[in-house]
Amino acid sequence: MGIGAVCLVVLFGTVYQYGLAARAAAERSEVALLEQENHDFCTGLGLADKSDAYARCTSGLTPIRQRQRERFDAESAGIL
Repeated sequence: MGIGAVCLVVLFGTVYQYGLAARAAAERSEVALLEQENHDFCTGLGLADKSDAYARCTSGLTPIRQRQRERFDAESAGIL
């Protein structure tokens, strides 16, 4: 009985660690995707990478994405 309990604790600990690692990887992937989208959009407008205008462009996309997320969340809450 004790060995079974220890095995369950080890299993749950392993699953927890895997979950943390998977979540961190997903967050890194999301950040990389957003940075690539920002880069593609702002350079597509003809802004030079590393310029002040480019920095304003990329920082201006963040509140736009936030408002879109808020609208999506509100719409989802209304549907559910």
